[in-house]
Order: sequence, then C-alpha cells, then structure tokens
Amino acid sequence: MDKIYGGNAKIVETKFGPIWKVSQNRTDLERLLKYMNDNDCEWVNLDVKEKPQKVEGKPTHYLELYQPKEKNEFKLANTEKNIYNQGPERARVSNSGWEFDSQYEKDGKGLPF
Repeated sequence: MDKIYGGNAKIVETKFGPIWKVSQNRTDLERLLKYMNDNDCEWVNLDVKEKPQKVEGKPTHYLELYQPKEKNEFKLANTEKNIYNQGPERARVSNSGWEFDSQYEKDGKGLPF
C-alpha cells in the first residue's frame, strides 16, 4: 500500500496558546478524495507527523493518510456498520442510532463508560 500525503502543518503560538495551522492544496484534497472514492469511504483519518528536518518559517509537520489494514474499516453506510471493535465492547451506528454489544450489557452491569 502506497503512502498518501495530504498537506502540511505547523504549530503557531498565539496569545490564547498554541494552535495548529494546517494547509492543504487542491492536489492534496483531490488525492484524498480519490482514495475515498476508490475505497468507498465516507471519511478518513490523517496522521500529523513531525518532519525529520525542519526549516525556519516552513511547516514543521506533514499529514499522512491513515490507511486501515482492514478494507472499509471506516466505511459508513445506511446499513449497520461496526465503527469500534476492540476488546469486549463493540459499538456501531445503525439507522436507529448508536447501539452497543458488550459483556457489560449481558451481565446487566451497564457499559464501562
């Protein structure tokens, strides 16, 4: 799987504290949109990673598309899709809203959060 990059970022100090300035150009956005269309996803995650060599006044970070190992991990559709599946708890979105399956519900103890 080829890495897909999606922009640059840097932290800027303001009177309200540090903020992230993220920049993306048309090519970055088109590349991300192509990935979304090719993989039939509704949304993607971008990892903000620090550049190994920084240049004064230039972006200090870059954005890399997180590509899940399992195809369609982030795909949401009108049908029920799992969005969280680590450990005994499992949450999913369906047409009726959030639903949970877990050992906690079966034990009658409620969810752990």
